[in-house]
Amino acid sequence: GRAPRRRLPPTRAMAPPLVDTATEAVADLARDLQAPLHGGVEAMETALQDASGKLQDASSKLRRGLEEAREAARATGDVVLTDALGNALGRAERAADDLRRAVATTVGESAAKTRVAIRTQLWEALSIRALLAGVALVAAAGAVAGFALARALPDRRRGPGGPKRVRASRWRPPPRAVVLSRDGGPPTPFDDGFRSPGQQAPPTLRRPPPVAVPGGLAVVEGALDPELARKVYAHTMGREEPWGTYVLLEDPRRACVRAVPTGGAGSGAGPGPDDDLGAAIVASFLARGGGRVLQPLLPLLHGFEVWSVRGSVGHEVRYHIDYAEWHRKRSHECCPPALAITVQVAPVREGEIVGGEYAANAGGLGHYARFGYKSCRIPVPPDAPVADWCDEPSGWLRVPYAFNRAVVHPGEWPHLATRVESVPEGVERVVIGINPFTKAVGPSEMAAPQYSGAFKRQLRLDQMRARLQGTGPDPGPGQEEGAAGRREGQIRPEDLDEDGRRLLIALARRYKAAQAAAAAAAADSAP
Repeated sequence: GRAPRRRLPPTRAMAPPLVDTATEAVADLARDLQAPLHGGVEAMETALQDASGKLQDASSKLRRGLEEAREAARATGDVVLTDALGNALGRAERAADDLRRAVATTVGESAAKTRVAIRTQLWEALSIRALLAGVALVAAAGAVAGFALARALPDRRRGPGGPKRVRASRWRPPPRAVVLSRDGGPPTPFDDGFRSPGQQAPPTLRRPPPVAVPGGLAVVEGALDPELARKVYAHTMGREEPWGTYVLLEDPRRACVRAVPTGGAGSGAGPGPDDDLGAAIVASFLARGGGRVLQPLLPLLHGFEVWSVRGSVGHEVRYHIDYAEWHRKRSHECCPPALAITVQVAPVREGEIVGGEYAANAGGLGHYARFGYKSCRIPVPPDAPVADWCDEPSGWLRVPYAFNRAVVHPGEWPHLATRVESVPEGVERVVIGINPFTKAVGPSEMAAPQYSGAFKRQLRLDQMRARLQGTGPDPGPGQEEGAAGRREGQIRPEDLDEDGRRLLIALARRYKAAQAAAAAAAADSAP
């Protein structure tokens, strides 16, 4: 049988009948006005034509009578009478011709005036028709606009202001990013309130090539092959910690990518499961709607940092910007990616996860400079993820969570994920992150991409060194400044026994070896 018809919202379903009803009523009115007018013109023209015919018949009879009288006078030889009758016949013929012309002129002028009157009346009728039809269309448009406005208004639970919800366009492809410049400029002073382990001075900022996404933020539905999205979800759910890797872009013209060994789970000399899965994610994203978004940017890219995290009820991602973390540690430069991309892969429809919405701020680095790393400069209120969440306008754009939905925006935009309030049983919120880096940053970041095995080992060494030196970036619980000027929890070599000192020496050697290996890998991969 036929597929069931899609039910329209009440306001949309109301619009076509309203227009049709108004148009039919106006058409009936026009017909009612036209009928008597046309009938009156036709009756008048018929009467004038009948009068003209009768006048012509009388003129013909008079002419024949005068001709007969003239012939009779000619037969009798009366010349004077014959001439008089001839003159009378001539005058009668001229008078008949004048009468015919006058009648024809009268009929034509009367018909023309009547037609002008008809056109005037019809124009007024059609004006009424157009007015009524316009009223009907305005009413229909108002109904549809009311429906669209109701859909576009922010959730009532968030108050009168708050972030604007962004939805994907299901009837046209996602927009292409626009590369505004091939160079982001030289490094500039930058302080977001965060210090990498071992660094005391603020870093510099190396901006990526400026990229504009039409609309500011693009939402791509069906971002990955559905089977691959489910595989990534299962892989992440099977891991106790987040995982990450780096994917090298080998051929920008063909969007060919290659997995890079990053020391992930199960990896040996070659790429491990995390690395292969990361390459499959990037390849699928470029082959589908994401490829259209990134296509103008590909010639400038070195590769993609890929990671995946999970979270259940209570999980949230605090305010931040993405940047190349390993590169920042090594070079003391903060380098945001060209674009920030997230893909949602938990098998749920929109609305099944309460909370956990992705939100990005169009204010970019200007907004981030005011709020700082994880909003360290402006306190976070207890009822919102950031202080200006409910301001109007605030610049916040939010995207609800749904399976296989991707969000793409400039890499310099700060973003967050709201707290997860509830999830279906047995489901967690899983997100893939994809950060494309340029050739100036990618070779360095590839040595230890975020959440990779190499990155986690380096993170543990940094935490150990911070405890030994008391130079951690932010004191945590039990690490406040003590009376002696050092953080409580700091490990001092003189406090260790012999076994502890040997362990400390081994850790220091491993730390130096890891730094040397990372530097060698970056040098080998440099163009």
